[in-house]
Amino acid sequence: MITCPYCATSLRIMDAGPFKDHAECTFCQVLLGPDSEHGMYAQNGARMPHIKQKPMITIADAEKPLYELKKLHTIDLILCLKEARLKRADLYNLVRTFNVAVDGLKSDSSKDSEVQQYSQVADEQGKEYEYWTRKCWCIENLLIERLGYFPQKINDLLYSKFITNKERSINKAMKISRSRNEKNVK
Repeated sequence: MITCPYCATSLRIMDAGPFKDHAECTFCQVLLGPDSEHGMYAQNGARMPHIKQKPMITIADAEKPLYELKKLHTIDLILCLKEARLKRADLYNLVRTFNVAVDGLKSDSSKDSEVQQYSQVADEQGKEYEYWTRKCWCIENLLIERLGYFPQKINDLLYSKFITNKERSINKAMKISRSRNEKNVK
C-alpha cells in the first residue's frame, strides 16, 4: 500500500496528466513523487527517509560552506561543531602563546625583528581564530534552526543520547489503534 511518509495516509498514484507517477496527500496537502520537493511516497506507513550520517566527521567537514553544512545530518552538525570548537581552542592558545612571547621580547630592543615576526604570526593566527569563531557561530545557528538550541558541551553521553533517540524515532511505526479490542491498524 502506498502511503504518505509524513502522516501514513493511504495514497493513490496518479496515472495520467502532468503529475503522472505522483500521489497527493490530502491530509498534509502535498504532492509526493519522483520530482516532488516533498520527496517520494512510502510503502506501508514507512517514515520519511532520513539524511544518512557520515561514517566519520573531520575538520574538513566543519570547514564546508553553509549550503553544504545544511545538507548534513543533525548529529553530523553537532560533531562538526565539536571539531570547529577544538580547532578554535587550539588557535586561541597559539595566539595567546605568541602574544606572551611578543610581550616578553618587547623589553629587549635588540630583538625587534623577532618581535615583528612573532607579532606577524600572532596576527595570522588571530585571523584563523576569527575564521573558526565565525564557523562555530554558523554551525550553532544551524543547530538552533533545527533543534531550537545548540549544545554547550559535546561529549560521548550527548552523542549516544542523540543516536538512541534517532533510532527510536526512525523505527517507531505510524499506527493508529481505533478501539481497545482492535489491533494496531496501519
